[in-house]
Amino acid sequence: MHTTKIELNEFPAETLSALTYPSDRQFIVTHHENILSNCGMTMPVCSHEEADTRLLHHVKHALSENMTFVQILSNDTDVVILALGVYHTLCSNHIFDDLVIEFGMGKNYRKISIKSLADSLGQLRSQALVFFHAFSGCDTTSAFKSIGKKKSYEALKAYPEIETIFADFHVHPFPQLNENDSRFQKIERFVILMYSRTSISTSVNEVRMNMYFSRTQNIENIPPTRNALFFHTKRALYQSGVWSRCLDAQQNLPSPKGFGWKENDDAVVKWIPYWMSQSEASKECREFIKCSCKAACIPSRCTCKGADFKCTLLCKCNCSDKVTYE
Repeated sequence: MHTTKIELNEFPAETLSALTYPSDRQFIVTHHENILSNCGMTMPVCSHEEADTRLLHHVKHALSENMTFVQILSNDTDVVILALGVYHTLCSNHIFDDLVIEFGMGKNYRKISIKSLADSLGQLRSQALVFFHAFSGCDTTSAFKSIGKKKSYEALKAYPEIETIFADFHVHPFPQLNENDSRFQKIERFVILMYSRTSISTSVNEVRMNMYFSRTQNIENIPPTRNALFFHTKRALYQSGVWSRCLDAQQNLPSPKGFGWKENDDAVVKWIPYWMSQSEASKECREFIKCSCKAACIPSRCTCKGADFKCTLLCKCNCSDKVTYE
């Protein structure tokens, strides 16, 4: 399947680059790590795996060839965020009028001027949105249940300190972070504001407990545990780091292993999320649930069956299928 996809990409690239075009029309197409062109143009060998980042690398190359206006056709939000993140860097190295993205289709079609958008947001927020987009949910990172982009963005605007941290993650990608880092403590506070704008707490675990008992009693609609949030943050740092190096021909990416991912034995899916380092509560607190049935358990009366657990050696019953949790 993988080989077929490679060949499918090769065919149009080789065929289209071999066609004859008007003298004023230049055709350039990605071909593996290189490009093919009808005008003999060359680019540095590129190691990008994502088309989103490679698009911006091509934008940089176009501007270096004295292009003054670049237009991208894309329906991917990632491309808009990446363009915003690197816009001011491009401006500091090249002189150009605008970078425009044709976005959407039909009634939703519009042209987005990255210049106008970046000018209205300012450099700090434009750069902060790169990590923000990965953190609040994208193709490779999970989103927060019941918390959309709009609500997350409102929390971002209400917490100026976090904006500075997010922007720094873009300027200095792949930082080393631990759970005691002051930056992660501010991220914890940011998540609390995402769920409760009036909360004064700094502990996501505390807010999680309060929300469960006072509001919803639905574990899916409360913040993640602090430990799970830490590994989510690491995965967002990795994805935003990949995006932040979109202008580099050779991205030289670190291993995902130190950023909330672990290697998988599956040859197709090489990396899977490392959700948390703490044990699951159901296994950790299993000792507190045991039944006092005197004979075989009756589902309607058994404490274990009521909690959807199997009986263990701690139970007084004589069930033959008792298990141990080690």
